[in-house]
Amino acid sequence: MKDKKTVILYLSLVLGGIASGFLNALIGTGGGILITLILKKLYEKDNAFGAEDVFASTLAAVAIMSAGTVAVYILRGTFDPADAVPYIIPAVFGGAAGALVLGRINSEIFKKLFAMLVIWAGVSMIVR
Repeated sequence: MKDKKTVILYLSLVLGGIASGFLNALIGTGGGILITLILKKLYEKDNAFGAEDVFASTLAAVAIMSAGTVAVYILRGTFDPADAVPYIIPAVFGGAAGALVLGRINSEIFKKLFAMLVIWAGVSMIVR
């Protein structure tokens, strides 16, 4: 039997994953933000799991849940993959550039930039 802390950790990850996938599929964004917040909270005291680990794990989870969501939209006939072609290659290059820069940005500055981006996204959704 696993100890209580491990069970709580796994349960938090499973429930967080479900909530993130649901949010991502429902509004097309937010799942990654939720995963980032959950991982940061769960591993903030674990020095072996740093910011790069959190973001890499988040990106892997977002890629998988987004692929599942896209598959559902394709099967329902509400999305044509050809519509995404102009964004795929630039997104891959942007993602690679971001991954290379992440390790070079001061984490406190990055946290503030990330918070400002989330606030800007939220305000723009409210205004529209």
